[in-house]
Amino acid sequence: MPNLLRGMCELEVEGRTYALVYDQNAICELEGQLNEPFFNCAERWAKDAWAFREIRAILWAGLRRHHPKVSLEQCGDMMGIVSPRPLMEAILPAFVKAFPKPQEMALEDSEKNVEAGVGNGKPS
Repeated sequence: MPNLLRGMCELEVEGRTYALVYDQNAICELEGQLNEPFFNCAERWAKDAWAFREIRAILWAGLRRHHPKVSLEQCGDMMGIVSPRPLMEAILPAFVKAFPKPQEMALEDSEKNVEAGVGNGKPS
């Protein structure tokens, strides 16, 4: 089961399951591929302004950790099979969860401490 809180998801293409990870390394790969800072792209994407090359690069960057041999061209082929909109619907939740809001991060840390028996989850 993928861990959305860690920016992970799974994508199935023609019966094969791919594990995608969106962490800082993937974002760095994405910036290098697009030759543009991530947050500049994110502002455009928030307005639903997506270019096909960006969607392909997002898929490719997410695949780097577990499927490093998958090429950009192969990612383009995957887009032809799955189609861009369903592809983005599958990976966008993990992509967003890779960058939780500070209050979500604090809550997650607090819950881990309680589960581990460390403190009561409240600041002292």
